[in-house]
Amino acid sequence: MQVEALSRISVGGVPRVARDRFELSRTLALHLRERGLVRIVTAREMEKEDWWTFPHRELRAYEGRARPWRRVVACVNIWNDLAALRQTMPSWLPYVDRVVVVDGAYAALGLEQAESTDGLAAWLAEQVAPERLELILPPAGGWPNQCAKRSAYCAAGEEGDLLFIVDADERVAQASALREVSECDVGWVRLVNETIYRRPYGQPRLVRWRPGLAYRGRHHWMFASEAVLATHQYGGPGFWHRLVPLTLTNTRRLGRSPERVEQQQRSLAVAAAVEHPLVLSERTRASDSQLGARESLRILQLASYDPGLVGYRLHTAINTTTPHASVFARKATDNPFRGPYQVDLLAEQERMAALL
Repeated sequence: MQVEALSRISVGGVPRVARDRFELSRTLALHLRERGLVRIVTAREMEKEDWWTFPHRELRAYEGRARPWRRVVACVNIWNDLAALRQTMPSWLPYVDRVVVVDGAYAALGLEQAESTDGLAAWLAEQVAPERLELILPPAGGWPNQCAKRSAYCAAGEEGDLLFIVDADERVAQASALREVSECDVGWVRLVNETIYRRPYGQPRLVRWRPGLAYRGRHHWMFASEAVLATHQYGGPGFWHRLVPLTLTNTRRLGRSPERVEQQQRSLAVAAAVEHPLVLSERTRASDSQLGARESLRILQLASYDPGLVGYRLHTAINTTTPHASVFARKATDNPFRGPYQVDLLAEQERMAALL
């Protein structure tokens, strides 16, 4: 059931403040009620309510609306990737209401013309009706970093939008599931990339639009105002997380020329130098693997009590970079991005417990 805390409580060891929303099993809800929740309010489609009164705690449980989204909005970060987009966009375009494309190179490349030069704008105009398309061009000199570029499509959303974050080199299977996503704050999907990752893993690619939605710090740290909404490894407490039966297959370097690949590598090197030393300042609210095995075990423990906080497996590894080498594996001397250095969190639960 979906619940909303009406006062400060602790659930599965996680502090919840008033208005925090998260998913809770009915068994645990009854257990907490017997231990002193002030109130549990259950409602079907927010209409019928039943009240129980207990001292000191309050919780409101409810079921989501049948049609919670006004629009499904595809958000694409692109630059001279028309060759890839020609192959991938047909897999998801019929299932979205709007397409927001953020175009342009990063300032680190030092290009005089930062926008795409491969005919992207003209092709998009042919494929997507004008009322469904928004093309955001780069500032003079290019985007300062990935966070600024990705935040541009966040700013383009509106109340009632479900943002679907998809890269130009990603094909979508079961894309019809986009029309059936139940109400949530963050939807976790399955990402497949056999070139880099040993096994599929989860990423937060579906996000409820809200004021203050933006990326800060690392390129995959998404914030809702000052609260951490999600990273690639972690679902922020206080938000409603849901697993969505959607599979994205990433084909790295799809349709890219050797020159374009070299430019991407340069951009990534600059970004890595800035991002890798960063650590989320509020470690009790979210972690980007900086706490290693102890944090891994905590995530597993929470998953048993609060399935809305983390997915069945948000990621195949708790790691020292993002999202590759595991803290349990030896350092790769030749290629740190190789799959064998990833670890299945659930399979490694006993090993992690032994390390503590």
